[in-house]
Amino acid sequence: MKLEIGDKMYELEYTVNSVCDLEEITGKGLGDILSVSGLSSIRALLWSGLIENLPGLTIKKAGAIVQEFLKQGTLEDLVTKIGEAIEQAGFLNAQTAPKRAAKAVRAVK
Repeated sequence: MKLEIGDKMYELEYTVNSVCDLEEITGKGLGDILSVSGLSSIRALLWSGLIENLPGLTIKKAGAIVQEFLKQGTLEDLVTKIGEAIEQAGFLNAQTAPKRAAKAVRAVK
């Protein structure tokens, strides 16, 4: 899934390896990460979706990308995109991903 931020185009791609990396750095399963509130979860989820196409991307740089996104959209917009990309990858069903992602956004507000 394409994600345009500023003048850059990113590809959100969730793979088994990127989700495993996410679980390793957070110490939690994907379902738990999606139901945990907080900005750090959103940053980690974005990082996981970008590392396939941006090897070497750090979690801190992913945070800078979140910050850049916030200049043009809301956290809810970003989380919706992340939820859709995770669902498209087949990790969660279409009804579960957006609901869990929205829950994370509400907790940050």
